[in-house]
Amino acid sequence: MRKYIFLGLITIMLLPLSLTQCNTNDKNLDKTEYEYHHINEALNELYENRELKSDIEAENTIRRAIESKNNKDEKQVKRYYEERYRDSDFRLENLKSIKLKKIEFIDDINMYKQYIKDWILVKKINIEDLKIYLVTYDAQYIDELKEPVGNGEDMKYYTLIKEETGDWKIHQVGEW
Repeated sequence: MRKYIFLGLITIMLLPLSLTQCNTNDKNLDKTEYEYHHINEALNELYENRELKSDIEAENTIRRAIESKNNKDEKQVKRYYEERYRDSDFRLENLKSIKLKKIEFIDDINMYKQYIKDWILVKKINIEDLKIYLVTYDAQYIDELKEPVGNGEDMKYYTLIKEETGDWKIHQVGEW
């Protein structure tokens, strides 16, 4: 009986130590992430093939999403975003209008590199299946005080990822 109590106490004392080691390993991810083959492969591909090209279907996804917002069709808007946005509230009830001004393809290799590096441990992304655009639009709100931004022209980065179905979906919208 004493043997089991002793083993239990030893286990209880060693458990925090092992959990601490797990946390320090997580902190070292930045140092070891390049050891993963697919990260090296993706980053090499970025540097070897520097010519990044826009995709008309990816651009059309942005156009349709903004048009659907202007039509206040939230069900349609959600079709252009990744599955994780299905429960999001796009706050269309306060939107008076939104008009697309410009879609500018971003070909800065460093932005793609950073994006792949940030997401590679969650989801493998091929460079051909990733597009970044700077989108300029004019939004007018019924009550602009309810919104984080006011009426007028605004610019956001739209990051799109091609799904296995071949459809482009909006993965992220925001500042860089």
